Amino acid sequence: MEINIQEVNRTLKKDGRYAIVIGNNTIKGHNFETWKYLMEIAKRNNFDIENYFSSEIIKHFIKIKRDERINTDWVIILRKR
Repeated sequence: MEINIQEVNRTLKKDGRYAIVIGNNTIKGHNFETWKYLMEIAKRNNFDIENYFSSEIIKHFIKIKRDERINTDWVIILRKR
């Protein structure tokens, strides 16, 4: 993800916006808050956090039975400095 954010920074104009939609992960039974990790990467790479919020997934379209299903998406809006 850091390489992706670096590339977006390279190609995006100043004050341009970049939206990321991401779900958290469960690693070895522990919740990993991916959205917080991505916000730190963005700050290191010349982006300001303009806004962020969570959105509950109402209907899962992929019918794969999993115990570690993502139930919440996080939306992060970045602005290039």
